[in-house]
Amino acid sequence: MSNKNTALSFGDDDVKKIIDTISDVVFICENGLIKYINPHGMVILGAEDENDLINTAFQSLITDDYASIVDDILAMLVLEHKPTAMRIKCFDGTQLSVRMEVVALSQDKSNRMLVVAQDITQQVKLTEGMHRSEARFRKLVDSSLNFICVCDKDGTITYVNESGIKIMRAKSDADILGKSLHEFLQSDYRDFILTGIHALLDNDEPLPIRLSAIDGGIIDADVSFTKLSGGKDFSYKVEARDITARNNAVSALRRSIETLEQRVEERTKELQEEISIRRQAEEKMRHMASHDDLTKLPNRALMLDRLDVAIRHSRREERLCGVAFIDLDGFKAVNDTMGHEAGDKLLCAVAEKLLKCVRETDTVARIGGDEFVLVLPDMHVRDNAELVAKRVIEILSQPIDVGNGKKATIGASIGIAIFPTNGDAPEALLKLADEAMYKVKGKGKNDFAFAD
Repeated sequence: MSNKNTALSFGDDDVKKIIDTISDVVFICENGLIKYINPHGMVILGAEDENDLINTAFQSLITDDYASIVDDILAMLVLEHKPTAMRIKCFDGTQLSVRMEVVALSQDKSNRMLVVAQDITQQVKLTEGMHRSEARFRKLVDSSLNFICVCDKDGTITYVNESGIKIMRAKSDADILGKSLHEFLQSDYRDFILTGIHALLDNDEPLPIRLSAIDGGIIDADVSFTKLSGGKDFSYKVEARDITARNNAVSALRRSIETLEQRVEERTKELQEEISIRRQAEEKMRHMASHDDLTKLPNRALMLDRLDVAIRHSRREERLCGVAFIDLDGFKAVNDTMGHEAGDKLLCAVAEKLLKCVRETDTVARIGGDEFVLVLPDMHVRDNAELVAKRVIEILSQPIDVGNGKKATIGASIGIAIFPTNGDAPEALLKLADEAMYKVKGKGKNDFAFAD
């Protein structure tokens, strides 16, 4: 750099070499005029020639929104004890966000100053992006239909979304903010939540809880707890989905819950019992949908599902899978002469005997009045199914106790279809086994036959 262009001499070449290696923008100014800019600074500002900047007023590089605030930026910044964020102009018309620090180099008339400007444009963009993302997140939370609030470690509510205000029937967030979460829990649940909050934060599964609205109304909700920050002063988010309408629709289940909730006045122990019974009721409903009500055996739908699984497993393992269709011989006569109660006892007894004829991995299902199906997966040879059929006929041929000191004698006609010999679809195999069973019926009953 020549003295002619810079109008500034360095007394020590080593100092200049050091400044030239700095990757930030470095100016040396005298009386507010730029006397030197390092090579990295010229590249960052887009200056093609150093003469574009030498003897230019430093104030002219500052963007208007900052320059209009203070007449002499350098005089202000030299008094600061830490870097200041602002924007400067580049030669291509863009603006650069920088963190600027000014150090006085002399106290004489030259008023020489060292100006270092660190480019923080990317950091500013990231920060602005985070703010926009936070604003979008807040908008998303506010538009949620669920009650969402944030609590500190003591349970004090520090944020609530718009839907939460409506669900709690509050006039504004002022009715909720600053209050304890426990004020909005139905009394039976307060101690349980207060003492178990750490365990709840580690549990991903929503809990059925009752909330208390501002007007005293009760809200049934599925509530989840999520930790937002750790450490001693942790905070957590509470999200509650209003399921009051759903519970009212399921009237039978709702009545059982209300009965339980009347007894939940004993707090924690009773609350745990209520949750357990609710889950048992749901499990019972699922069981009823897939099992025969009388014998408790799988019904047709569950049997076909298990048969499909068995076929896929047998295909992978290159094994056989058998389907045995069983129709009881003589059941109608028992029902007609001894009564329906005896017929029901007979069916239950048949179910128990069939379970003793198969492996634990096999399936015994009742798909009709006196029709049963056996699913026999993972067979090595077809004779395995034949052995099961013979065992079933032998056991069911023995007199069966139907109550009141009476015994019934029946038989069994069995049709058998084999995967993959007879097909690879559950319904198709069941139909072939059914047809084989009817051939046995036509030939005299109480026997078995394989599908063609």
